[in-house]
Amino acid sequence: MFVTVLYRKTMENSKPIANGYNNLTVNEDGSPVRKHPNLTNAGKGRPPGTPNKVTNIAREAIAKFVDKNAPRMQTWLEDVAQGIPKTDKEGCIRYDKDGNTIWLVQPNPEKAFLMLQAVMEYHLPKLARQEVVGDIQAPQRMVISWKRPE
Repeated sequence: MFVTVLYRKTMENSKPIANGYNNLTVNEDGSPVRKHPNLTNAGKGRPPGTPNKVTNIAREAIAKFVDKNAPRMQTWLEDVAQGIPKTDKEGCIRYDKDGNTIWLVQPNPEKAFLMLQAVMEYHLPKLARQEVVGDIQAPQRMVISWKRPE
């Protein structure tokens, strides 16, 4: 919640315009100061780099789902990639008048890959791009060398 306190400058000192802000005083320059500085929440937040608890819980739930359903996911992805033909009651594949397979799910390997990628996005950390910039006067060099096995 954001609170705006308005102050009116006078010759002696500044006083709060709004009621209910008795714990605030004003410096000579007009900036507000708390009467009880130990009541602030400064420094009590989450340290930088600490992951959000809700995010961790969601990631763990997705990871458990993926781990538990890994054998099924393999089948699902193969079905999407290879397609699912329509079959009759005996399990024979059905064909149209021209002899083409009738599909329940059209073969789509690209969609299967995108589905796998979408699931992995929540299970594996994303890698950030990094750019290495050298000095113009002394550019960076990368040297790759191989040693012969002895």
